[in-house]
Amino acid sequence: MSAVSTQPANVLRAWLLLLLRGRPAHGYEMSRRLLEHGVKVDNAGIYRTLRELEADSCVSSEWKPSADGGPRKRVYKLTRRGRRRLSGTAKEMAEAKAAFDRFLTVYGESR
Repeated sequence: MSAVSTQPANVLRAWLLLLLRGRPAHGYEMSRRLLEHGVKVDNAGIYRTLRELEADSCVSSEWKPSADGGPRKRVYKLTRRGRRRLSGTAKEMAEAKAAFDRFLTVYGESR
């Protein structure tokens, strides 16, 4: 069984990949969507993680005009490598969840 880190940065990477699986998006939109799922992260952390994912070739980005006539926005898109990373991460998280569930079951039985 492989171990998945539960550090916030690793969880944020997984969330960003998951959000981009549905459609390309800019950082602020992903921030809003994360909040809708109860995930609170500062915007600087989101953009830092997106740059790391881009450096790892898990996402690509391009500047697009804003729909409201405002400044251009960097829009991120999931790559094939990012899809594979998301799939592997989901598998690792499922294994970790099963291990946590077993632990909590044994813990509850021994109280």
